[in-house]
Amino acid sequence: MRRIRQLADKLAPLVLENHTGVPATGLNDRCPLNVCVLAAYDPQGTIADYVRYYIGCLRQAGFEIMYSTTAPVIRPADLYYLREHCFRVVRRRNVGLDFCGYQEGIRWLRQHALLPRINRLLITNDSFYGPLHPLSNILAQMDEGDGEIWALTDCYMFEYHLQSFFLVLKRQAIQSEWFEWFWRRVERLEDRVEIVKRYEVGLSTSALSFGFKLRAAFPYEALMPQIIQELSALGPAARLPMKRPEEVIPYLLYWDVLLALGCPILKRTAILAALHDGLSFQEIKSRIRCTTDFPLGFIEQHFRNRHAEALEEHGDTSCRK
Repeated sequence: MRRIRQLADKLAPLVLENHTGVPATGLNDRCPLNVCVLAAYDPQGTIADYVRYYIGCLRQAGFEIMYSTTAPVIRPADLYYLREHCFRVVRRRNVGLDFCGYQEGIRWLRQHALLPRINRLLITNDSFYGPLHPLSNILAQMDEGDGEIWALTDCYMFEYHLQSFFLVLKRQAIQSEWFEWFWRRVERLEDRVEIVKRYEVGLSTSALSFGFKLRAAFPYEALMPQIIQELSALGPAARLPMKRPEEVIPYLLYWDVLLALGCPILKRTAILAALHDGLSFQEIKSRIRCTTDFPLGFIEQHFRNRHAEALEEHGDTSCRK
């Protein structure tokens, strides 16, 4: 029965709703495009304020946005907002995590003959708060650098790879045989670890095998001297980086140092990990406030709605309803 269900899942239509939004700037002419495929999920079907903030910053940075959500419903008011800010809004089945959303968006771009016009393709999701620092600086670094594929952070877990929550592909990668080869092979898998290995890690390893240069704006190896200096200044109670690179997810362990160095995002799982490590929510907010003007109310509101149990479990009721 399980195999029958898995086969039915693979054959069932992926897209449940497909809405056209405000036409992208230049979408109907021959101008070059910067396109973002934003994969999202909210169990209540709402668009959180921090996601709206991110969408606004992406538009300000020059991206035309395709919004792909696996939420059970898109509420009318949220759909109105999304159609005002995104050229396409999709609600899809909750399979394959973000990579099926990315694949579906890329397939749509191919079908509408838009891929040849794209200078910069950003695939990203709503798993983080941000940008906490201007995107313009990071995007300029990526544009000027020699890599064809960029991310904010990299990781050595499983194998060396760029982390896919914010991944920029330049024209050279988009127009390559590798691009078609990789995205046509994405399947609707269920196991999260297998998805990470085959698609997040696999994207990097296959791109390297095709000769592309991968770059991270905040690479692990380059961060280590600064991380050690920052942590040493905190005294003997600091979390010293004793683990091997393949055991470390930098954005989880060193989120506060990354923010201080200008990384524009803060993963939601990093806050949960910090709570588990014994930091109070107030201390976490204090560290964020030291490095950014990001509206902390967005973070508080989201945690009140989504992670109140985690806050109370670790003795912090500051966001209790």
